[in-house]
Amino acid sequence: MTVLDDRTESIQQTGRPPSSNGRLAMGALLVVVGAVWMADRFDWIDIGPELVLPLLVSAVGVVLLALSFEGDHPGLVTFGVILAVITLFTAVAPTQGFRGGVGDRRIDPSSMSELESPYRLGIGSLRIDLSELPVEGTVEIEADVGLGDLLVIVPEDVAVDVQARSGAGEVRIFGERTEGIDVEDSFTTSGSARDVLVIDASVFMGQVEVRR
Repeated sequence: MTVLDDRTESIQQTGRPPSSNGRLAMGALLVVVGAVWMADRFDWIDIGPELVLPLLVSAVGVVLLALSFEGDHPGLVTFGVILAVITLFTAVAPTQGFRGGVGDRRIDPSSMSELESPYRLGIGSLRIDLSELPVEGTVEIEADVGLGDLLVIVPEDVAVDVQARSGAGEVRIFGERTEGIDVEDSFTTSGSARDVLVIDASVFMGQVEVRR
């Protein structure tokens, strides 16, 4: 006959696996995030971060409530705090700084007819490769990213006039680096040139880089 004392019973209770309700709640959150991301990537709907981020914060809050009876979940709490901070920055940022959707995008025009400036991205990474673009006269390129990275690659032998800004993060122009809050840098090719590429690049939070 086996006798279980209070200590043994306590150990057994401590070792019980968490309820499946927590896994279901986390799974539902991941499904929502994946569905929103896929819908935006395939251009089924145009979703801006001003809508996505509050929904995600609310979803994380619901999941935390569902898991509150199973103990602490510091990882999910941290994720929720990060989302809340990003949502706050989105709310106070200029509207145009978060247009253009969410994701990673690469643009590499090889002719003037393929240019569609301004280029905008809400959240993610935007890469604009102009290295094969035949510049004739003065060509103006405007690009901005709300939250993420912006990279602009210019042709090797073309005169440039660059203005780059970052609300919070880093600015790199041909290897020269500036970082901090509300940073701005510029570069202009010396001398006069008939063909000039004028670039206006900015990010609200993140890194903007211009290089050859």
